[in-house]
Amino acid sequence: MLMENVEIRNIKAMESKQFRARFDVAFKTVEFGTICIKGFRLGKSIYGDEVWIQEPAYQFFGKHIGLFFMENKGVWQELKREALETCKENGIDLSGINLLVENISPEEVTI
Repeated sequence: MLMENVEIRNIKAMESKQFRARFDVAFKTVEFGTICIKGFRLGKSIYGDEVWIQEPAYQFFGKHIGLFFMENKGVWQELKREALETCKENGIDLSGINLLVENISPEEVTI
């Protein structure tokens, strides 16, 4: 998938401790036209000053069930970069968030 076929839409600032903005992601496809997934949220991770993008989810019996999953982690990182750039262009306050998005291989993580 090329990032030219992805559009970040309907960015709205949020006044929340954890989240700074919410937005929708539209994927342009040949076969189905444009598919828009609503309800992404951008904020600060609870594990540090890193960016956290929460995919849309619903709560079912006390558990949050994710509605979106991207198997290709490289494309997910590109989507995060695109969302950050679009939020900055729209004047969303991202102060206090480390804007470096890194690809970390599972083999590099020590337990």
